Amino acid sequence: MKPPTTRTFVFVWVALMALALASFLLSYVQLGTWSAVIALGIGAMKALLIASFFMHLAQQPSISRWSFALGVALALLLFTMIGLDVLTRQAPGIQQPGLELPAQGYQPAAP
Repeated sequence: MKPPTTRTFVFVWVALMALALASFLLSYVQLGTWSAVIALGIGAMKALLIASFFMHLAQQPSISRWSFALGVALALLLFTMIGLDVLTRQAPGIQQPGLELPAQGYQPAAP
């Protein structure tokens, strides 16, 4: 594969600026939980552009690209498992030990 030209780098830079503007404008739009999903998608596109062109991953041997893909896949697996852990918890929050409410009929000792 031939190395990218200056025109390619300018096009990628313009695309990164457009994605940055989209991220900024997204902060003013109320989309609920979809805001985080869209923001992560925009961030992933920016990371892919930077890794492919500015870090020259597109010109590297295939083992480098496979290593990068494996790292991304393992990170996605980690985030998926963290999300599933949080979503499947039964307790509404974390309680500090020793602050439980006393049982019915409990009377503290008189001083």
